Amino acid sequence: MASIDILRQIWADVLGIDISDFSDDDNFMALGGNSIKAIQFLGEIATFVENIDLAAFLNDATIKSVWETIKTYQKNTNLNNSNSITAATERGPGHIISGISFNAVASNLRKAGISEDEITDIAPVSSIQEFFLHHQRNGGTGCMNYFYEVEGPNLKQGLKHFTQLLEAKNPIFRTTVAEVSEEKFALALLSKTASPWSYPPDIQSHLKTTAAQQFQLGAPAARYALVLGDAAHEGRNFFIISVYHTHTDAFTRFLIDKEMSLITQSPSDYARAENTERPWFGSFVKHVHLTTPQEEVVKFWDNYLRGADVANIHPLDKAVVSGTVEPIITDMLPVPFLNSEVNGDAPRNPTQVILAAWAMALAKLSGHRDVTFGLCRHGRSSNTFADVWRVMGPLVNAVPFRISVQRKEEPVEELLHRVESDIATTTEWEQGFAPGVVPSPDGRPWVQSFVNMSSELHNVNTTGTTNESDSAITKMIPRPDLVDFNTDYHWAIILMIKRLRDQYQVSMLCNLSLLSRDKAGGLFNDFKAFMSALSAGDEKIVGDFLE
Repeated sequence: MASIDILRQIWADVLGIDISDFSDDDNFMALGGNSIKAIQFLGEIATFVENIDLAAFLNDATIKSVWETIKTYQKNTNLNNSNSITAATERGPGHIISGISFNAVASNLRKAGISEDEITDIAPVSSIQEFFLHHQRNGGTGCMNYFYEVEGPNLKQGLKHFTQLLEAKNPIFRTTVAEVSEEKFALALLSKTASPWSYPPDIQSHLKTTAAQQFQLGAPAARYALVLGDAAHEGRNFFIISVYHTHTDAFTRFLIDKEMSLITQSPSDYARAENTERPWFGSFVKHVHLTTPQEEVVKFWDNYLRGADVANIHPLDKAVVSGTVEPIITDMLPVPFLNSEVNGDAPRNPTQVILAAWAMALAKLSGHRDVTFGLCRHGRSSNTFADVWRVMGPLVNAVPFRISVQRKEEPVEELLHRVESDIATTTEWEQGFAPGVVPSPDGRPWVQSFVNMSSELHNVNTTGTTNESDSAITKMIPRPDLVDFNTDYHWAIILMIKRLRDQYQVSMLCNLSLLSRDKAGGLFNDFKAFMSALSAGDEKIVGDFLE
């Protein structure tokens, strides 16, 4: 049952602050929040209220407004208990979903030893899954590895029980991929899965195996490993979840960490029926196919990119499909507009400053005044799919971002508003394949830099230790510092920006065969200078920065 005290505690946990640090009227953004933390918060309160629009929340993000929304929802729910009933999904022989035949899926999975009775639902794959399928079937990307340091009296049996609980409540782990015709794939949700286990002698040998792991149709989404007494890590024990890129993204990793921590605290509580299963990623894909068909997505982005010149770092003929980037600069930058308000409105979103500053830095480097680069979108902005915040799967997507800085007399404030407007306009199209970001079969040029903004996320009500005296696992601590990093990309520069509470950790990764270290350093310094200048709020014009 929701209460305002529980709401305040969730608010504090997500933001990583104490309850005494804010009032019910304080704005989420002013307290160090951002869109990614907002998604986390909305996911945590999803059991209290069916769906809150992300944009609406960010426009009025206070405890007071959220609590009023929850009270209204619960009042209406009590008056009409039938308003949340969802029709059951049809499935079975002869059924077709989005052009995918159940019979075709069942026939292909039979070759992998999966019977028709084990298939509970089917869905088309998403566009981002198609991209990864192409690479993973050729051994291009391997698996993502999630590491946990573990302790306990019976690690082998305890972890097998833990993974059974994880798979029961999180359908992405029971999701496999079938090829229904040549180069046409489908998702299948299974009633159970047989994820493989291994017991490598150390972490390094496991990394070598999973880095070369080719994708197999009909295979489980994950594989598990237990390393006992790794000599390279002071004899510690490690549990590793290896997941195909087709089934995960950065936010999913956070959700998996949360689930493992909750299981560790109390396996019996986690197994209870009240702890409901997460929504299936395949249901989200079917929803996207109905609301924003892929052909409409491509049409939008084609129009968006019409006339764009993406060559703002190197000549087009120097582009590489698979190049190596290396980290060359890491710095800490202040968060723009922190705790500031404009004309009494909600605090400004620092994202618009980051994107405008990067566009102006590229404009200065290239001499172009119409600038396009790639942008990582979290993919969870839908206000029409209930519980989108709780979905595990590859929702994150790469899309183009284009901004013009041609009007020298344009006030900086107008430029920032245009960036903000572009973010809002393109949100509707953040799912689906966006041309011009990665190499594509039609041979069109792609963007030469990519901006990836993330956030430091705090798990809510999780400790990593058990509350049960007889538990086989007594401690499970995520170890993201052990995650391996793939350095093969087709962009000349990747700008990694991680939001901490009051500052950004900014790293630039560069393909030094496409841009010299000196020019990359100059580009980074220009980005920092533009960030500082745009944050100052002075009544300047764009020309003042670029002349």
